[in-house]
Amino acid sequence: MDSDRRAGSIGDVGSRISPLGLFALGVAYLALSIAVWQLADPETVSAPWWPAAGLTLGVMCRTRVSQWPAIALTVFAADFLADQTESASLLTSLGWATANAIEPLLGAAALRWAFHGRLPDFETIRNFGKFVLVVAVAGAPIASLIGGATSALSYDLDLLVSWRDWYIGDVLGILVVAPIVLYYRQFRETFDIRLAAMLAATAIVSFAIFWTAADELPLRLYLITPVLVATAVIFGAPGAASAGLIVATIANIGSARGYGPYAQVNFGNEELLQLQLFTFVELTTAYVMVGLRAQLLTATSQANFLRQQRERDPLTNVGSRYLLDKTIEEVTTPGADGTGEPAAVLVIDLDDFKPINDVFGHAAGDDVLCVVARRIEGVVRGLDTVARLGGDEFAVVCPGIDDAGAQQLAERLERKLREPMVIGNTRMDVGASIGVNWVPEPTGDPASFLREADMRMYAVKTRHRQPSPSAYG
Repeated sequence: MDSDRRAGSIGDVGSRISPLGLFALGVAYLALSIAVWQLADPETVSAPWWPAAGLTLGVMCRTRVSQWPAIALTVFAADFLADQTESASLLTSLGWATANAIEPLLGAAALRWAFHGRLPDFETIRNFGKFVLVVAVAGAPIASLIGGATSALSYDLDLLVSWRDWYIGDVLGILVVAPIVLYYRQFRETFDIRLAAMLAATAIVSFAIFWTAADELPLRLYLITPVLVATAVIFGAPGAASAGLIVATIANIGSARGYGPYAQVNFGNEELLQLQLFTFVELTTAYVMVGLRAQLLTATSQANFLRQQRERDPLTNVGSRYLLDKTIEEVTTPGADGTGEPAAVLVIDLDDFKPINDVFGHAAGDDVLCVVARRIEGVVRGLDTVARLGGDEFAVVCPGIDDAGAQQLAERLERKLREPMVIGNTRMDVGASIGVNWVPEPTGDPASFLREADMRMYAVKTRHRQPSPSAYG
């Protein structure tokens, strides 16, 4: 099932991060921070979303709790260095670095508790909702208060607006980037030419729609949604995460470069909020589709399992009585023109089976039935249906067969079933009585079709001798 595969792919909470991994995290964080600085000036224009927040939270979720302080220190150092590189004051850099180091600690701890020690997943709508709720109430509010207050004091901004922009940007950054980290193993397993083509199409459509959208046509942006939904439906969470990152990145860069209805040159509180709303709606839509897809796959899998349970005999794994009745109904029902193909049904009853159960036990009898089932399957045609009627009786439904072919099949089965079999260290001889009923066209009477074969089987049985079962240790 999809859930088993997911457990094996993202259930490895508590992996270690090496010193080289910490260094790589610091470099990635530094690069993302500087990139955002190039797109948004905290003194005038806030970043629509903060990608480094998602990166650090995702990494912490995947690592052991004992290593979280080292990750937090790495984040603090990388954030401080990025701010200093962009000429922020010492106090401002310290405030922002503190906020960004605290946020993943609180968020990862809350997610570890909410998901019972497992990595967060978006395989159900409930889990996605839980993830969003935890991210919204743990880490982000406190970090945003520290970071927003720092920005407000440093650049003489409104504290409430500064806190709001920081808070929304961090939550969106987590929703955009954290799933990439959480699902990177599944992404590697899923990635193929089809996913690459779908992601390329997502980028092209996003670029074409967003960068050419007129100011008065903001709803045109949502034409990206069908492509994003298709990727989520076909490829699940890895596809949704990667496509969502592409859409959000193009929207962010496009606005920063002056394209679309949310162009940075027009930026004010309203435009920024609309861009953030667009990003949130696209991501939420994709992950809701991931949840619906997973639920549909689970329901389909369960339905297939129940159907298989109903149609298969649990002991011998041949067809059940239900499947036999269904197949007989099909071959005995005339077509629309009142005609149809010939068909035959063979009823097979084992000779001398009861003494085997009495002498060697029911376990040995079950083994004999399984051997018999495999022998029958080895003789019949691929389009024939083998089923267990119950006890030591089997049946074979043969569509599109002539009378001679049905009789020859019965003879081959009888010879095969007379061959000795070894159960454990014991040789056992079991014969079979086989009744054949062949009809040249559908009779419209499934009950008599099977009943006639059953009566002929009993007639054959009365002609057979009834030898005692022989067993040789």
